[in-house]
Amino acid sequence: MPPMDGRIYISDENVTHQKWMTQYEENPKKYLNDPENPLEWTLKGLQCAANNGHDEALLYFDTAIEGDAQFAPAYYSKAVSLFNLKQYDEAEECLQKAIEINSQYEALAEKLRGNYLE
Repeated sequence: MPPMDGRIYISDENVTHQKWMTQYEENPKKYLNDPENPLEWTLKGLQCAANNGHDEALLYFDTAIEGDAQFAPAYYSKAVSLFNLKQYDEAEECLQKAIEINSQYEALAEKLRGNYLE
């Protein structure tokens, strides 16, 4: 289950995740500065979102998704920013994609929906 405290959960079964972890173990500095690393783009987006820069955050989340269309944390993070921008339909699409990739996002999605739609 994804952590409820805001940490990003990535399944160990995700092939892309395994590739990135191998690269991280070999050279942590290069890994964290690799422009193709979807986690790096997601983290940059989260930093923007934390400062209410949700429009800018969406650009980073989209870049992460372009780099790895199976990176569920980027879809979930994008959904959070879209909810903050009151773009509920698109936010729901992103939540559904995150859940499709990793069903463990369902609980987080329910909590997020409850925060914004009730």
